[in-house]
This record gives sequence, structure tokens and C-alpha cells, in this order.
Amino acid sequence: MAEEKDAISCAYNYILTAHKPTSVTQSAVGSFTGSSDVNLIVAKSSRLEIHRLTEEGLQGLIDVPLYGRISVLELFRPETFEKDVLFILTERYKFCVLEYTKSGELQTLANGDLSDKIGRPSESGHIGIIDKKCSMIGLHLYDGFFKVIPMDRAAKFDQAFNIRLDELKVIDIKFLDSADVPTIAVLSEDTKEQRHVRTYKVLIDSKEIEQGPWMENNVDRGSSLLIPTSMNGGCIIVGENKIQYKSSDGSASITIAPTLMKTYAQLGADGSRFLLSDYLGNLFLLVLENKDNMMNLRMEKLGETSIPSSLCYLDSGIVFVGSSMGDSSLIKLHADKVEGSNSFVEQIDTMPNLGPIVDFSVIDLDRQGQGQIVACSGGGMNGSLRVIRNGIGFNQQASIELSGVKGVWNIPRDVDDSYMILSFIGETRVLGMNMEEELDEIELNGVDIVSTTVYCSNLETKAFTQVTPSEIRVISQDGSSLLAAWAVPENDSILAASSNSNMIAVALSSRQVHLFQCSEKGITEAFSVQLEEEISCIDCSEGLLAVGLWNMTVMTYSIPSFEEVEQISLAEDVMARSILVADFDGSRYLLCGLGDGSLLSYNIDSRNETKDRRKLILGTKPVNLRSFRYRGDAHVFAASDRPTVIHSTNGKLMFSNLNEGEVNHISSFGAKSYPDTLVLVKPDSLEVGSMDSIQKLHVRTVPLHEQPRRIAHMATSKAILVTTSTSFLGYDNDEGDRLRLLDDQTFETLDTFQLLRDEMACCAAAVQLQDEDKEFFAVGSAFAPKSEPEPTSGRIRLFAVVENRLSLVSQVDTKGAVYSIATMRKSLLAGINSRIQMYRWEKSGSTLVPTCGHFGHTIVLQIDVCGDLILVGDLMKSLQVHVYRPDTDKIELYARDYHPVWMSSVLAMSKSFFLGADSGYNIFTARKNEEGANDEDRCRLDIVGQFHVGDYINRFRRGSLVMKLPDSEISKVPTILYGTINGAIGIIASLPAEQYEVLSELQDVLRNHIMGIGGLSHEDWRSFQSAFVRGDTSSKGFIDGDLLEQILDLDRVEQMRILKSLGGEEKVSRALRLVEDLSRLH
Repeated sequence: MAEEKDAISCAYNYILTAHKPTSVTQSAVGSFTGSSDVNLIVAKSSRLEIHRLTEEGLQGLIDVPLYGRISVLELFRPETFEKDVLFILTERYKFCVLEYTKSGELQTLANGDLSDKIGRPSESGHIGIIDKKCSMIGLHLYDGFFKVIPMDRAAKFDQAFNIRLDELKVIDIKFLDSADVPTIAVLSEDTKEQRHVRTYKVLIDSKEIEQGPWMENNVDRGSSLLIPTSMNGGCIIVGENKIQYKSSDGSASITIAPTLMKTYAQLGADGSRFLLSDYLGNLFLLVLENKDNMMNLRMEKLGETSIPSSLCYLDSGIVFVGSSMGDSSLIKLHADKVEGSNSFVEQIDTMPNLGPIVDFSVIDLDRQGQGQIVACSGGGMNGSLRVIRNGIGFNQQASIELSGVKGVWNIPRDVDDSYMILSFIGETRVLGMNMEEELDEIELNGVDIVSTTVYCSNLETKAFTQVTPSEIRVISQDGSSLLAAWAVPENDSILAASSNSNMIAVALSSRQVHLFQCSEKGITEAFSVQLEEEISCIDCSEGLLAVGLWNMTVMTYSIPSFEEVEQISLAEDVMARSILVADFDGSRYLLCGLGDGSLLSYNIDSRNETKDRRKLILGTKPVNLRSFRYRGDAHVFAASDRPTVIHSTNGKLMFSNLNEGEVNHISSFGAKSYPDTLVLVKPDSLEVGSMDSIQKLHVRTVPLHEQPRRIAHMATSKAILVTTSTSFLGYDNDEGDRLRLLDDQTFETLDTFQLLRDEMACCAAAVQLQDEDKEFFAVGSAFAPKSEPEPTSGRIRLFAVVENRLSLVSQVDTKGAVYSIATMRKSLLAGINSRIQMYRWEKSGSTLVPTCGHFGHTIVLQIDVCGDLILVGDLMKSLQVHVYRPDTDKIELYARDYHPVWMSSVLAMSKSFFLGADSGYNIFTARKNEEGANDEDRCRLDIVGQFHVGDYINRFRRGSLVMKLPDSEISKVPTILYGTINGAIGIIASLPAEQYEVLSELQDVLRNHIMGIGGLSHEDWRSFQSAFVRGDTSSKGFIDGDLLEQILDLDRVEQMRILKSLGGEEKVSRALRLVEDLSRLH
């Protein structure tokens, strides 16, 4: 249930993408970056990726956003060009031609608008083709018209013109390869649902078409693809039951098992071999042969892949399989079957895809404000759950059961090997690699093994130091001998130590700090100071010594002058348990790990003074800071019950959770058998492994091999309910859907429940009902037999989770499909076909009793509850808000939007503001018109915000992927997450009006300075698009965070140059800091 929020803040929102779209919609292969390069160009909705094929695989070169949804992607090479250029058309009819420059950037050669004022948009979508001689680009955008863009040898375009087609329902169009005059083959369907293929010559001079060399009437009724071939200028027609070849010289055909072919790719340049893939991901080889002047077709199954949206043959048997229903992949074709399988296909690389996200749940397992998303992703047999969280994965390679470890350090033995020094109470152990390349305990004569090790470090010379409570020891690199030592005065002991490249600082129990110069020749004291307070921690970096005290302060001293720089009050009730001066990208930071799990960070200026205090709550246990290098980059590890890796990106600190449990200590480990590895010390074990690359979101896949539809989480039972289906893409669902109960930690399937024949699960939720101290899973379904065009019956079931099993508690039949379920005042609220219905729970009889309802909708697609208000997302009638009157037990209309909008998802942001997403890839916010002059006006929802996302949103959920900085301006900003059909995850944050005004001004400046790829306009892209225009369509009430975050990638000089029109440096700094804070929402 949504809580009431500040009404003003919900009117102003900041929207950004936390995870970019991953569904591959189109792809092309050619030589785009160089005449001899093999490039793969991939379109992912509104993003463009350019890769180069190398011996190691695909190398990513460019990944950029495009201000438009890509509908056509074609590579071609004009006669005067040495490499290919790229033609792109968007769904809003904007086109551009791009060239790759020597500097590695995309240059726009041409752009424009191809929309017409009249014409009905093509039902089959945009089709774009380019003839082999590159004399024209052909487009089918509107029914009954073929648009031609003539071009010359230098890719200069003439005026585009339309040619009328007799075919009104076009399925596919292709240019024939070997025709002297540009000739198209048109696959179409007539009014009797018969399909035909006709050819036409395109005459540019007269701007018309004439009958081509051949035609083929009444082809297979399921024909959907045309494949031009250079053999005799013919074309292959791919149907559901038959594949046939047709040219002016002859024809051939073969019968195939019924299937629906989705896409194809040509193998080689001779035009005789093709890859075909169907809706199940089956991959086939189709061969066109010419035997004794007789054409023959032959097809063979090669193997299985993800359900494809595109295929591209790269080189040497390497094929890219782009998918919008599962993971995309790079496969290799073999002449013989792969060993151990019945397939000729070997998968060599995978590119994860979250799309389509049908539903998701936000689960905060640790109850600390940071959620993880569990999404229903993929389609058909590629269906899976994707667990998405902000953090870094750790890949364990070895583990030792070991408890009581108080510290771990890595000491290099030689170039390829290291010692691992472990500290315990009263003893120290040394681990190293034995002759069998196994981690084993070894003896080093120079190491004191009968004392606790407080600290270890390397020296610039070939030696290392060991600090125990009683002394500092300098030991030879091979560990065989003690080179020098400094003993602590009697009745004193070392509490903490730290070092830089050649100096070591120790803190004594007598409240003294000593700084020593260390080498293999000896230990020389350089500085000491007597403090008035007990010392809790210490850090010695290059040029600065920091000391944490029990009175919740930090003292800093400059090195080598040893002058006191400042005394920093932490302004906290707990002391610093760990302190560290970290250097990232030329900036210095003072980090303080506190005893309550908090982390303080300060910027250090050129005078070694601190500023810009920030606070982040990492966990609940003391934070232990340790710097380390991994794969050449500097990082800081904050060990706690919620371990965190601190790093820097574009001059700002970033905090990424390590997706592990409690970690007490960390160290790098340089062994030949374990390259690029880390050692994690946990309460009861020591683990060696590698860390995933630093990324904002970590994705884990839980394969289901079924289509997941709906998901719900029950925190009290630590369980997840997922509804799955074996029916997809319009095929039969005779068995009915299935319910799966999963553990919310391991995602292991605990129990299943099979629904009835023809029964489809439509919604699921965890609900708390009247007089019950436990939660139930509520599942709404619909019976959809083939004989009914619309469901006329459904069912609501309540399940309890008992000993990790689903126990059916109650069920009630409904007169229609149950599309949505929610709870209100501990009663059940259901959206059933065209009405909302409330049910009261009677515990005595374990039954749901219908009470009140409201009729008059088209289809109640989604409902959301806020207090006594019920927000309804109608399939065709936009948003409606109803109010429940408990005194009369009635549901009444409260307010509605009168525009005819097809909704996809809704959410009540507060009791005053309501959020909706529609089928036009837009989102909008609405508010009740309280100031209306009459009752009719006051019953109207006014649109106060609108924005074009460019992706279909299936679900909104409240929640956050990150813990927020308490001292940040956005610490109390409410956030909403959404998932899209193309696999994107977005965040909507509601802002105070003052912050919105600052960011709106910044957005206007950036629109004029950061130009879109291909000359596409950001303002046009984000404008509201609907078949039912509501006056002004420009975006309002939303700030585009994806645009604003681009300013963070620039250096300070460039930032100031662009933003000088905002005003003074203080205003610019405020705007940049606000954008930086908001960027930490993902």
C-alpha cells in the first residue's frame, strides 16, 4: 500500500536507466570500421552497438544511445567508398546515414524525415532495403506505398518519392540480386488470406514500377520470409509447411515439418547456402543446388539456439544469434557433430538479455533499504528468473574452513608467487603454494609465529615488515631471516599500524604514535607524538598521517614536516574503527569506517584539509577498510556484514556491494595458480577467488525452461511464487499453467501446483487478510478454451506456505478473468474483466465473500491501492481512481482521465498523484483537479507530467536498488522501479520543486550542446507520442537523467564551458553535485 508523500514532490520526477536494454531487435554484418574489418552492428531498441571480430572474439567499439527506436538497420557501400556506411530508420520515420571516422567516432553523412502527412502505417512494421548497386534505398512505411530514395555514387541523396503498390497488406519486400534494373519481390496477402509473390522493376526516372520477370500466386499460406539469391536472380519463399525457390528460369520446392521461421542469414557470397531459424530456436541449413540445370532445395537441422530475432554470419563458421526472447550468443558451426552432443553448433560466447521483463518483484532481504529485483524474463523455453542487484559477484576457486582469523596479508615471494600471512590470537601462520600447486602451511624463520600479527607490508627494498604487539620486524623477501627490529617499551604494546612505501606508523596503548623509516638496513624513528586520547585506528599514506581517536575525532599530520594539519570532528556517537587515505583518479579522499557500520568520506584538498563530508550506511557491524589493486586498478574494500568495494568513476566515488555474506578481511593474492585472485576472510572460512568486473548491476540467471508470467514474494515465509506456462507465441495451452514455490535465497524449487486444463494464471500477490496473523499467496486465473474469444470465467485461489509447501486454503470462481489482485483494509480487491470486486475474508469458513464492486471498465488491466483510493489501469480508458466508502461499503468513482489511452502499467505515487505507462512507450503523471468549478471538472484527472520512455513498460514497483547517502540531498527521495519489454530497468525519483527547477535548466542547456547521433533531436524523442494527441506533446514534469549524466563523463574545464550559461561556478557546482547524487540511485 502506498504511503502518502509530499504532494508537490510527486509532480516533479527524475527518470533514468539503471540497466540498458539488452534485447537484440536488428543486426547487420559488414566492414564498417575498415575495409578489411568484420564488424557486427547490433540494435537494441534505442541503442546502437558496434563490434569488431578479432581472434579473441567480439571486441566492443561503440555503445551509444539513439534518440529513436531503431526499425531498420542496413549496411551498404557506395561506389566511391572504401568501407561500408550505416543506414538507420527510426519508428518515428527519422533516418540517418552514419560513417565511422578515423578518430573512432560516428559522423552523420545524411539525415531527414521520411514521414508522410497521409497514409496508414504499415501493419507489418517498417521494411527497409538497399539494392545491390547502391542506387536507391527502398522503404515500405505505409500501406499501398513504396518509398524510394535515389542516391548517387557518393551516397548523395535525391528527393524521396512514393510509388503506389496494388498490394495493401505487404509481408516482406526484397531487392533481387542479379537484376540489371532494380527489381523488387513483394510478398503480400490478399483479402481472402491468400499469399502471393510478385516482382516489379523500379524506374527511378519515371518514378513508377512495371511488371517484373516473374510472379508466384498462392504460395504457402504461412509464408513470411523472402530470401533473394544471386543464382539466376531468383528468390526463396519461406513458409510454414513449404519452402520454394522461384526465378524466371524455373522453380523448386521442399516440404518441411510445420514451423514458423523467424529469420535467416546467408553463408558465403555464392548465394547457395542459408541459415534459417524458427520460433523455437531450431537452426537449419538450407542449400540451393543447381544439378544439370535443375534447381534443388535441401534442408538439414544443425542444432538449437536461443529464440532468434536476427542471424548474422561473421566469418570462419562464426554466427551471431541475436535474441529478444533469451540470451544472444556467438556460435560456431562445425562440419561434424560436436563431441558429446547431437548438434553441429558450439556456443562460444553468451550476451545476457533480461528482456522481455514480463513482471518483477523488489525484495529487500536484508531490510536495509536496498532491494534486489527478481524478474520474470525471456520467452518460451528461454524463460528464466533474473536476479538483479547492485553489486559485484565473487567466483570462489578454493575454500578452507578456518575460524578466528584476525587479519590477512599478501607478501610477494617472487614474480609468480606470494606468501599469505594469517593472524590469530596468540599466533601467526604462513600459507604458500607447495610443489603440487596447492595452498599449504609453510615455515619462514624470519616470521614470529607465536605472536599475533597486527600488520604486514612490503617495502620498496627486497624485504617486508611484520608488526606484532611487542615489536616491528623487518624480514628478508624470502622470509628466511630477520634483518632489523624495534621493540616496544616495557608495559606498552602496539594497537594498530600502517605504512606507505618506506615508512611505517604504529599506535601504542600509551596513546603515542611513532613513525619509522624502514629498510633492510634498519629501523629509524622519524617522528613521534603523545596524544591525550586513546587511539582507535591509524593510516600512513604518502604525505599524510591520519589517526582516529576514541573521542570521535581524527587527527591528521603532514609528512615529512610532521605538522598537525587539522582535528576533524566526526559528529557521530561512535568512533572510527578504521581509517584510510585513498587516491582515485588524481583525487584524494579520507575514509572513516565507524563502529556502527557507517562510512564517512571527505575530499582532501591541496593543503591536505578535508571538505565535503558524506555519510553512507554500509551495514550494522564495524567497517574495516583495506586498499587493494585488482586487475591494475585501485580499489578500497570495506569489510563488514555488508562488504562493499569502493572505486572511482569519472572523478566520483562509487560504492558497489560484494554479493557475499559477512567478510572480515580481504587481501589480494598473487600466485601463478591463482592469477588475479582475492582472499576473503569470513567468520568461519577463508575463500580464494576472483571478483567480477566492477559493474553497477549484477545479474544472476535461474533457468526455468518455461515462460514465467507473474511473481510474488512473501517475506514472512522467505518464499517466492512464480506462475509459468508452456504455452507461448499463440500455441496451445492444454495442460494449463503451473505455480512454482521457490526459496528466496537459493531459488530452489520447493513445490509446484498444476492449474486446470486451459487455465491461465493472470496475477499473483502476497496478501494479509482480516483476522489472520499470516500471509497468503493469492493467485487469479482465467479459463481460456479455444472456443471462447474472451475468457468468461476465472478463479481466485489462496495458498498458505506450510513447511515449504503450497497448501490450498480457499478458492472462489469468478465470472471473468482475474487480471489483477491487491489488498485494501485487509480485504481482497480483484480486477475481473470489466469490474473491480472486493472480497471479505471469513476465517471461520475459510472463504472469500464478495461484498462491493464497480462496473463500467473495458478490461481492468492493473489496480493499485493507496489508503482508501483504488487506481485502475484500464486497457483502453486510461486511468481511473475510485474511492472505497467503508461507512456505506461502496466503491465510487473519484476521478478519471477522459483520454482514450491503452494502458500497460499503473502505480499510485500518493493520494494526489498517479503514474501510468501506455502502449505508445510513454509515461505520464496525473492529478485530481481539486480546483474545478463544478463536480464534473473536479472529477477529472489533469495530466501534469508526460515523457516518452521509448520502451514498453510492463510493471512499476516501489523500491530502490541502492542504499541512499543520509547526508545527500536525495536521501529522502522516493523511488519507483520499472521493467520493460526490451530488458531495460529504469528508476523514477520524485524531486522537490527547487531541485527540479535546477535540473530543468541544466537539461535545456545540455539539449543544445550534446547532439544526438545522426542529428536526431532529444526534444523530439522525449515528446509524448499518441494516436490521440492531447495538445502540447512536449515532455514536462520529467527530467531525463540519461541526458544529464552525460555531463559527468566530461572533465571540469569542458563542464564549465558547456554550463557557463547557468550562471556562476557555485550554481554549476550545485547542479553537478545534484546530478552526481542522483546517479548513485543505480
